[in-house]
Amino acid sequence: MRACVVALLCLSAWASGSINAKRNIYDTLDVDPSATPSQIKKAFRSLALKYHPDKNRGAEAEGRFRDIAEVNIKREEAE
Repeated sequence: MRACVVALLCLSAWASGSINAKRNIYDTLDVDPSATPSQIKKAFRSLALKYHPDKNRGAEAEGRFRDIAEVNIKREEAE
């Protein structure tokens, strides 16, 4: 179920053209550029849980969750 939500949010962002090709993974996930892959994954999981629309109803939460999901897709594609 969670994977479906992430996929739908990412696809909707991609379809609307909001994916920025130059988005910095490290800035979005608040990690150091020298972070290991496991530290990056841990940061993604932590932020995804924090900003997930089912857990956080804040005004910025959905947009922040989309940003986090987008950079995670880019990270996975790069691996």
